[in-house]
Amino acid sequence: MVYCQAFGGYLAEVDDNDEFNKLQQFFLNSSPVDLVLIAGSDELKEETWKFQRTGVALPFKSWAPKEPNNKEGKEHCLCLDRGKGGEMNDITCSFVRIARFMCELPDST
Repeated sequence: MVYCQAFGGYLAEVDDNDEFNKLQQFFLNSSPVDLVLIAGSDELKEETWKFQRTGVALPFKSWAPKEPNNKEGKEHCLCLDRGKGGEMNDITCSFVRIARFMCELPDST
């Protein structure tokens, strides 16, 4: 996302369960929105979820029940969904133009 890049970052990439739990709790406790976009897409190959920035396969997924469902064959982007307990959900990528999103900044060490 251009906004994340402006701050030297990128869409948050969930690498493991610990990081997911932190992002999920932050989202559920701090954000008034229903959906928040994070890194991940299967737009290039259905059911093969990768980080957009690096092309690396997602090492961790915590899908909401019955997700990903690729509703109407149009859901290829990844979000956290408040209505599904903050779990991962696939959404249409056209939604990213109006979605809120989480950025990740590289370690400054």
